[in-house]
Amino acid sequence: MSNQDAFILPEDVILTPVRDISKHILKQVEYEEDDYVISRMSSRKTSSIIDAEFADLIREFKTGKTIVQAIIGFSKAKKMDPEQTLEHAYPMIQRFINADILVLENSEKAKTITSSFEPGDRIAEYEVVQCISYIEDTEFYQVKDVNGHLAAIKITLPGRNEEMKIRLAREAAILKHLDGQHVPKLLGTGTFQNADYLALEWFDGATVNISVQNLRNLPKGKSYKARLHLCQNILEAYAHLHANDIIHGDIHERNILVDDYANVKIIDFGISLIDRNDSELKEAPRGGVAHYFEPEFVESYLAGQLSPRANYLSDQYSLAALLYYILTDSYYLNFSIDKKELFRQIANDDPLPFSNHGIEWPEVENVLRKALSKTLVQRFPSVSEFLTCFSQITTEPVITVVQPEVTAQPVDLSDAQRLLDDVLERMGHLSSPLLLEDYQTAPICSVNYGMAGIAYGLYRIAMNRNDAELLSVADVWLSKAVAQTEAKAARAFTNEQLDLTAETVGQISPYHTASGVYLVQALISRARGDFFEQQNAIEKFVAATNAPCDNLDLTLGKSSVLLACSILLDSITDNELADKSSLLALGNELMTSIWDQLNLLPTIQECTALPLLGIAHGWGGLVYAAMRWCESSNLPIPSHIVERLHQLAELGDVKGNGIGWRREYSKYKQPDYLPGWCNGSSGMVFLWTLAHQMLKDEKYLVLAEKTAWNVWEEHIISGNLCCGLAGQAYGMLHLYKHTGDTNWLYRAQEFAKRASANIKSTPIDMLNSLYKGEVGVAVLLADLIKPKSSCMPLFEKESF
Repeated sequence: MSNQDAFILPEDVILTPVRDISKHILKQVEYEEDDYVISRMSSRKTSSIIDAEFADLIREFKTGKTIVQAIIGFSKAKKMDPEQTLEHAYPMIQRFINADILVLENSEKAKTITSSFEPGDRIAEYEVVQCISYIEDTEFYQVKDVNGHLAAIKITLPGRNEEMKIRLAREAAILKHLDGQHVPKLLGTGTFQNADYLALEWFDGATVNISVQNLRNLPKGKSYKARLHLCQNILEAYAHLHANDIIHGDIHERNILVDDYANVKIIDFGISLIDRNDSELKEAPRGGVAHYFEPEFVESYLAGQLSPRANYLSDQYSLAALLYYILTDSYYLNFSIDKKELFRQIANDDPLPFSNHGIEWPEVENVLRKALSKTLVQRFPSVSEFLTCFSQITTEPVITVVQPEVTAQPVDLSDAQRLLDDVLERMGHLSSPLLLEDYQTAPICSVNYGMAGIAYGLYRIAMNRNDAELLSVADVWLSKAVAQTEAKAARAFTNEQLDLTAETVGQISPYHTASGVYLVQALISRARGDFFEQQNAIEKFVAATNAPCDNLDLTLGKSSVLLACSILLDSITDNELADKSSLLALGNELMTSIWDQLNLLPTIQECTALPLLGIAHGWGGLVYAAMRWCESSNLPIPSHIVERLHQLAELGDVKGNGIGWRREYSKYKQPDYLPGWCNGSSGMVFLWTLAHQMLKDEKYLVLAEKTAWNVWEEHIISGNLCCGLAGQAYGMLHLYKHTGDTNWLYRAQEFAKRASANIKSTPIDMLNSLYKGEVGVAVLLADLIKPKSSCMPLFEKESF
């Protein structure tokens, strides 16, 4: 490493404030409230806690800098001595270089960790169907051979980690030895574009963690019987491995596949060994997931000694830890994120009683406690005997339902209201410098990022306050947006740095194109009582959406226009002189066009062409926009849309006290749950309340409330409207309006308080954005003053 080397923080390195981490994860760790957790997505490296000052230093590397340049820049900003700063910080900097958190600029490691092959690409004689998983050095794909038969490819990445080539060769030898018994059958090996790969039989199963997630959705009695059966099958598979002299040495919830019938296949034998004196594979390096390490291993690590070889009893301990996870949905200890503390826990702490998880099942606990003994001789002599004892369990668990805390308290928003005051001071006066100058932040005109969004935000605040002067300011902002739009100003709706190009945003979305400017113009004109200008703006809106678009979704595609048609139709329902014909024609045409395409697709669960579930880009938004159009145009909901609603309702997953919604539904991929509006549970609250309102079915109210619980229990950092705390607040606020339960109002207040604090870290070029910046949070704070008339901006039905 040279002093002239420039290092950079890769884009997939995440800094998370400790205050946003679950307290039970942190309770065994020493930390300060302003500390951060730093981690890299899709990396094998563990997360670390750093203090706020070092987090600021690390941020210096968001652009490429030498260590000296970063130290000087940081020290100057903090008014610190650079030499002392370097002396104190260098060991930690070196540690993060070793962990690939800081990497050489322009190196392979600086690239975001992502998959190398797309569907349709070829790997040797195989065609890629989909990527199942990827980490920094290995990728796993579903493929098909020349005859169309499915297979799996595990491929290492050239230049990333030479050790993985050795592991792949070891895995091939062990799979060949086991010949498809409780493991995928090896179809072949090879090299493609300097990357070694294994071709394996395709097993239509999911990893244990995904299977356990699916089991949560079963009734409690069936769920635990299924879990017990799965545990038994896993023990049978490992008893078979051990009988054939294979020690896995890498047992955890992602290294076992489970099909719909609880059949299992064990995968990933890169650090496994063959326990025979004549085998070249009788020794192997240690590794794996720390939560499943045995006490003997962590004790040697803590003592600075050579790690013991994996053996049958270490596999047994790991299996018991895995079975505990399957049966309780939790690890057997409340593991610390600090590595040394975690290892101390494994070495010394007894497993948590099942009662901690609301389960009484002493017969199972006693069996697992023996296998989890800290002392080798106190474990079962073999996994085979572990299996025999486990198979004799006859009792069923007694489940103690843990009720969520149902009451919330009002939240003081006086500090948060300062953000609203700041926004109005910056842009809410005719003399505001931001208004008087040419607005330069691109996209200049759009609803999502630009002047139309500012105009809409000020309009909403003005309506809440009955403030005619503020409405006039909103109208001036809107006039500037219209002028720039009609002048076809450069960057009116694009910003290449934000990846907002004509190709990515399309030509019709109200959130990102000229149609949104006219949508806002129509709403402000109505508020001003200028119905002639409102009608004119509606006609311009209709004309602006007359462009080709293949996308169907709610933020970039045809459904975004359909939802805007609903908003505009609502705005003129009470105006007998308004001409609704063009809106009705456009909306009905869009409904037909969108759903003619969607009706050709299989069920949502089976639909690989459209796997996204959320509001912004998935099925949730498609169904929501269609139902809103039916509501606004006073049409019955077509049966095929109700059927899609039913299909979507079946895909919610029990999480804690609520129901979570995967961003993308896949049988094979790790579920990615988000609590925000765009891709997560908050947006889905609006869908289920609308279904309850229109279909009068109580199950949708239950879904709405369960989904809101998931929003409340999930942690998120971002403060914005789109994918952050402000969007979560609107989900709570919407449910309050629907049910009258003030607990949801108080939870909305709490989210708003957090949003007003966290939004301050927004990049300067997004600060004035409605959906990504402070404007959206300001609208939320104004809405909380009159919550009954609140409205998620340009999404929820407005009270005209």
